[in-house]
Formats: sequence, C-alpha cells, structure tokens
Amino acid sequence: MTDTKFYEDITTAVQKHLGEDWTAELLTNVTKNNGTNRVAIILYKNDDKIRPQIYLEKYYEDYQRGKELQEIVEEVLKVYKSAMKDINPKNLKHLEEWGNIKERLALRIVSKERNQEELYNLVYEEICDLVAIATICVERNGEGVKSIRITQDLARKWNVSNEEILEAAKENTSKLFSPKIQDLYEFVQDMVDISKEELSQGQKNFPDLQILTNDLCINGATVILYDSFMKDVYERLGGKFIILPSSIHEVLVVPLEDSMYIPYLQEVVESINQRFVAEDEILSDNVYMYDGEKIVLAFDKNGVWHYEKNND
Repeated sequence: MTDTKFYEDITTAVQKHLGEDWTAELLTNVTKNNGTNRVAIILYKNDDKIRPQIYLEKYYEDYQRGKELQEIVEEVLKVYKSAMKDINPKNLKHLEEWGNIKERLALRIVSKERNQEELYNLVYEEICDLVAIATICVERNGEGVKSIRITQDLARKWNVSNEEILEAAKENTSKLFSPKIQDLYEFVQDMVDISKEELSQGQKNFPDLQILTNDLCINGATVILYDSFMKDVYERLGGKFIILPSSIHEVLVVPLEDSMYIPYLQEVVESINQRFVAEDEILSDNVYMYDGEKIVLAFDKNGVWHYEKNND
C-alpha cells in the first residue's frame, strides 16, 4: 500500500469508527517550520473550535512494519483524547482579546531563509539572518508546548501594533521558559549512553563547550534573545563567545579565544545539520558571536566573514 492510500484509508476508518456526528479530515500539506510539509488528520464534532492535528507519518511506518490498520485507528483516537485532555478550553476562550492574552505571548527563533514564504502574515523581528516570531503559549507541561503563531489578522483584531506584541512577547518568554546553561558533555551523558573515554576525548577538544537551552529543551535556542541571561553567559565564559546553532532546541557556545578556526566550525555545523538534524528543526548553517551587547553574524555558509577576531 502506498503512503497516500494508507492516509486515505486511515481517515476513512477513523470516520467510520466515530460515526456521522464527527468529521475526520485529512490534511496532506501541513506547513511546519522551515517549509517542511506534514500529513495530518484532524477530528472534530459539530462546531468544535479545538481541533488538534495528529501527524500520520509515524503510523504509516508502523503499518509498513506489520501493525494492523484497526490497531492504528485505536492509537490515533487515543492520541486525540489525550490532546483534548491536555488542552484547557479556557486558554482559548478569550484568544481574540488582547488584555487576556498578552501575558501568554512568547518568541520563538527560527531561520528567516527557510521560512520566507510564511513570514508575510506573521509578527516577527529579525536577528541577523534569523527571525523571532511571536506566538501564543496555549499550553505547556512537562511533555511539551502547544502554541499558536500570531498572524497579522489576529494583531488587527487586537488593535495593537507589531511593536507592542513583540515587546510583550520578549518580556514574557523568559518567564514562561526559563533558560539554563550546562556543560555539553554532562548534557550528552544525561541523554545517551557514552563511555567515559569518548566523553573525556571530547572534553579535551572543546574544554569549555556549553549548551544553552530552556527548562523544557523545546525551542530552547530562543534563550539567545534573553538579554540578562546572555550577559551572564558572557561573564561566565570570560568575554565574547561563539554561538553554534545546534537546532531550534539548543545552541552550543564556546569562548571566542578558545574556539577553533571559525570556518571549520561552520563546516561542522552544516555537516551536522545535513546528517543528524531533522529538516524542521534546523536553525542555521552559520556561526554567530555574542559581543557582550548583541549577537552578530561571524561566518556564513557561503564562506563570507562577517567578523574576524584578529581585527577585534
């Protein structure tokens, strides 16, 4: 069975299971971060305003490995029920009222180049070749975050300027998602099974490599927008530091004076993005620097120097 046929069949099966009072709708071109496309199903009854999207690619892989269609239907319904349980309808009730929503705004940093087609209708500000888009944090818990990107249409309904939205979002982000810094090798040791020998070798090559993220490790690269936090990192690392965009979820930092040849670091970042990072989680192929006041582009994927430490 082809993936297209599977998606159609699973939608039909879910619809049949729920009955005619429900709608099971197949979405074959859901645009996610970096212009990636996903296939999803949404389920709703009558005029339900809450319609969580359930992505189906994983279930097609399960089907290819031998899982029965009916078993997959049951899993989809279980995911739907769990999503509806987690979402508090009160959080969406006053979505169009600025006074009730402004304290739940937050920024999320993404690639400008990879999201160019989506930006025209979003509220955002540029940081080098990146953009910080404004979102509404609908729900957050230990398992993840549910958010809605703020469109220009929604901003007009609120009757507030983009500048007001961005200011509120910037102020709230660090309150909603507290930052953290951790030694990379401690982080790696917590996440994967790695020998002490491999760990010590990495520490010899990059003794001061640190990871910056937030308390959930989700969209954690946004912590580079936290002014006070970045100044604290600046003091901790003893001055200017290089920023390596690991993904939208975290960045790596190393003191400028301890960093290796910067063009080489850029090649490493680009190679890791191509080989190990999911397309919708790539932040950038470029290398950045924090100078104590702001983030600047240091070296880009086209081989162009934007900053040379020898000229500092």
